[in-house]
Amino acid sequence: MRRVAKGDRQAAQRLAVRLLPTVKSIAVRMTRNPSDAQDATQEALVELLRSAPNYRGDGALEGWARRIALRSVARGLRRRATAPSGEPIAYEPVAAEASTFVTDRLPRPLDDYLSALTDTQRTAMLLRCSMGCTIPEIAELTNSPVPTVKSRVNRALEIIRGSIQRDIRFGARKEVGG
Repeated sequence: MRRVAKGDRQAAQRLAVRLLPTVKSIAVRMTRNPSDAQDATQEALVELLRSAPNYRGDGALEGWARRIALRSVARGLRRRATAPSGEPIAYEPVAAEASTFVTDRLPRPLDDYLSALTDTQRTAMLLRCSMGCTIPEIAELTNSPVPTVKSRVNRALEIIRGSIQRDIRFGARKEVGG
């Protein structure tokens, strides 16, 4: 890290290659759009390299990188929150290969349930459930007060659980082949 901080290009390249899988995973999960994920990955890697002088070595390098990448991607999502026209950007569904045993057992695709959430609720839920962030970490990443983040996560859970229970009660089913 000292070499990266001093401008050593080879050290920077090795660091970027080492951290790329972690950063890309975060970007893919948070943006859920391959094009946006690629942009977010690049932006986060640049921010990591610029932040190298700030790395104190107190903890694992990957943990430090993960926090910076989460912050960078969250900032990018906030910047892209509206299209140039002022209209909200369309919700991009998660790729079909993201299904797991649990999501395969849902009455409808997980994306259907996530699309019912506001952007702030969805971001808080994904950071909490998919990325394993704590409530204080989410508050820091989203520049929101801790009680607000708790409220967003709890409300999102209520909405998703209610929708799933309603679908089960009324027999909603996934469409075959789509």
